[in-house]
Amino acid sequence: MGGHCSHLCGGGSTGVSDLVDLHRNQGLGVYIDQAISVTSLGWWDYDADGLAASHQVGIWNTAGTLLLSATVASGTADPLIDRFRFNSPLSGSSTLAAGNYVIGGLSTVDDYTAGNLVNCCGESVS
Repeated sequence: MGGHCSHLCGGGSTGVSDLVDLHRNQGLGVYIDQAISVTSLGWWDYDADGLAASHQVGIWNTAGTLLLSATVASGTADPLIDRFRFNSPLSGSSTLAAGNYVIGGLSTVDDYTAGNLVNCCGESVS
């Protein structure tokens, strides 16, 4: 995977940085305005110095059905793009039609957060 992403699902991270005890699923609703082929799922790396633990990340439809998932590795093994660590091996259907989705992930450690915790990277589908 290259050093850029033509379509970020969750946009950049914003908000106040803080150390929080997550130990739970975190996610956000996203609207995708055109069909995309998701190439990777990502987790926010606050200091861009690697993740303390691995994170399961997924995308669900609004009915709650898991459509695709991946595990973002701890450390710095996964590529860093726009302050997110992205993992390419996906499980499930990678093509998403325009519409509303939920992208979320599981944290089992105390993590630094800044707004959006999860994101996806994809390419437009013609």
